[in-house]
Amino acid sequence: MRRWALLLIGLLMTSAAVAQPPFDTNGTGWKVSAELGFIDLSGNTESTTINAKLYVAHESETWRNKLQAEHLQSFENEGVTAKRSVGQATTNYKLDERNYLFGNFRAEKDEIGGLDYRISETIGYGRRFLAETQKLDLEVGVGGSHTRFINQEQSNDAILRLATTYIWKISDTAELSEVAFSEIGENNTHSESETGLKVKINGSLATKLSYRVLHNTEPPAGTEDTDTVTAVTLVYDFS
Repeated sequence: MRRWALLLIGLLMTSAAVAQPPFDTNGTGWKVSAELGFIDLSGNTESTTINAKLYVAHESETWRNKLQAEHLQSFENEGVTAKRSVGQATTNYKLDERNYLFGNFRAEKDEIGGLDYRISETIGYGRRFLAETQKLDLEVGVGGSHTRFINQEQSNDAILRLATTYIWKISDTAELSEVAFSEIGENNTHSESETGLKVKINGSLATKLSYRVLHNTEPPAGTEDTDTVTAVTLVYDFS
């Protein structure tokens, strides 16, 4: 465990040498952050897991684009036991300051939940609600979902996507977030919710506590319908 902790700190400290992309005070430009840490996983597996995330965003007066990647890898005494990888790309076309159209593409591979792959693509409408220290995005869209389970069963669904992102800047050093979505289909409804508390250690480095719930109404045989992920990670903000 000490060896992994030293590796975690070393990777984050080394990343400080990377040039920071510009991000204007009006919110346009680039924003990049990376997370790395250990988590306690319960549900379909109980093990020590390492969690890595990357978030890249670019915003202009008309467009808002985001790319997110995540990888979880579980270890037990016999070695690597399960993996979960997720990639998501989102683009927003701003109709005005608050309203926008969005397109979302999401791909997931989840050995923990018995999933060979799940791919979804949706388009829809979103609205941003702003306050001095809070931001709330609500989205509704339609699209398709394509799933293959490890047991080779396959499913294609037309889906309704509901999503929300809430961020509350509690102080200059603390931020609370809630990110949730549901992809509702005839064969399955896949939902995720993550609550996070991020606290700055210095200008670029922070620690984050998070709790995530993943739920499927029709999971593959032999797996549970709900997984929970409790994580403590270090976060490095490049901007």
